[in-house]
Amino acid sequence: MADRKVLDVSQLLFDPKNPRLPLNKRNAEDEKVLEHFILKENLFELIASIGEQGYVDIEPIIVVAAGDDKYTVVEGNRRLAALKLLANPDQAPIKHKNVKELVNTATHHPTKVPVLVYADRDAVLDYLGFRHITGVDEWDSLAKARYLEELFEFHDRTKPEGAADLFKRIARIIGSRADYVEKLVHGYWMYESIREEGYYGIKGLDDDNFEFSLLTTALSYSNLSKFVNIEVKEGRPTYDKKRLKELTEWLFKETDQGRRVPESRDLKTLSAVVADEKALAVFRSGKPLAEARRFTQEPLEFVMGAVTEADKLVLEADSQFNLLEAVPEQLLELLTSMSRRALDLKNKAAARFDESSDD
Repeated sequence: MADRKVLDVSQLLFDPKNPRLPLNKRNAEDEKVLEHFILKENLFELIASIGEQGYVDIEPIIVVAAGDDKYTVVEGNRRLAALKLLANPDQAPIKHKNVKELVNTATHHPTKVPVLVYADRDAVLDYLGFRHITGVDEWDSLAKARYLEELFEFHDRTKPEGAADLFKRIARIIGSRADYVEKLVHGYWMYESIREEGYYGIKGLDDDNFEFSLLTTALSYSNLSKFVNIEVKEGRPTYDKKRLKELTEWLFKETDQGRRVPESRDLKTLSAVVADEKALAVFRSGKPLAEARRFTQEPLEFVMGAVTEADKLVLEADSQFNLLEAVPEQLLELLTSMSRRALDLKNKAAARFDESSDD
């Protein structure tokens, strides 16, 4: 059970374990935390709203005692940032002018707010998991993964059981699927390994801009999981560190031609490439992904799919032909061009088929 209290804003501390904070901002001074909220969390909108309407206690700020009459905010850190700057705009580490303008025009400058005080952080872990992972105020994928990993460690510590059963239990608690929970937690452990390696020295890559969802999406392809040799032992993933580095560089390292894998939609192609020895060798030699793709079976799938779809559309056009009142010259030209292309493709296919038959 929680106790409801009204506390002074000065008694409230930022959560050093806040999943929304990059790791280089966790356990940091208020200045660094405020900088993050100003740059990344649309804080000006919240300052303006509270300044105009006053603090509206629709959703409680949740705190746990931190000693010396101080309390750590485990739910409501963005609101705390807005309240701190409304109370003292000089705390703004950046964009001082913008903050002071908002504060000077504000009607309300709350110095006390109602909170719910819980005995400890563990008492609210399940609630926060439900709220921010499947509930109305979802975090981004990396924040979700950080929190799920904390939730996993807590439940593993308080009630040890097999990892598969633990993932199922956490999923029930937060109203999600066990495979989704497992994917994010495993992805986070892998991300931690990448971070501990200093992001492999990739220029510009750090905790602030790491596209965690790109990593987890990549690992959802079975060929890419096999490529890094992921194996789960006692609930923990192991993998080929050399290949994890290679995958990370393909996904995040900028070259003169851009990233080797430019977008998430290219992951399907990469998955096909790593499953084929020739294609993988071509890609590793520095050739573009599109060129390496030609050495896989994927082009055949594309050609078969495209021709099948074209045949289907031609049949549909034929079924509607008798409804035409007149045939324009443009249609005749288009059909002539299509016929030539189809005949050319047929001749190429026949020649290639004959070659393979001779072999």
